[in-house]
Amino acid sequence: MTKPLIIGAVVLAAGAARRMGLTKQLLPYQHTTLVGYVLEQAQQANLDPIVVVVGAQADTVGQALPKTVYPAYNEHWHRGIGSSLACGIEKIMSLPTKVSGVMILLADQPRVEASLLQQYIRTFYDDPCDAVALQYPSGAGVPALFGSHLFKQLTNLDNNGAKAVLRSPDYVIRMIDQPKARLDVDTYEAYQQLLQ
Repeated sequence: MTKPLIIGAVVLAAGAARRMGLTKQLLPYQHTTLVGYVLEQAQQANLDPIVVVVGAQADTVGQALPKTVYPAYNEHWHRGIGSSLACGIEKIMSLPTKVSGVMILLADQPRVEASLLQQYIRTFYDDPCDAVALQYPSGAGVPALFGSHLFKQLTNLDNNGAKAVLRSPDYVIRMIDQPKARLDVDTYEAYQQLLQ
């Protein structure tokens, strides 16, 4: 009998949202907020444990998080997404639950739904690989599911985040093509588009 995979999640919510001009993680979406919706999708996909990396607006965003997630404060959030990803991976490695892999999610990608995350897990389980990622015109990107053997590499990233791993020829990356999931709410105009 095959041992079931334990897949955790790291939700990146540490940015300052300079282009938006306000705390985008807490903008209303559906019956909750942008980050709340992403967390709901992660929970529905049975990702556990879930770490949420906060930074620029740590107090405001942190207070809005449910008690079922583990907050991780990235004091170096201004260094970019790579430092937030490293912070989240370090936190998940410190938890008592040992995971087989981790799903990297962005707090401002609300079109990533539980069914897509479950597809990632099935692909990871059925088609041996190092990672599963969303397909973009420029190559692999987030959300992405990484095997635990890549955690060390994920703690040593630059400002390009996980792209260094996802686009390396050293790893087997399976890609999922789901264009609607690429929507990243970085501007107020993108937020308005999301609500239509």
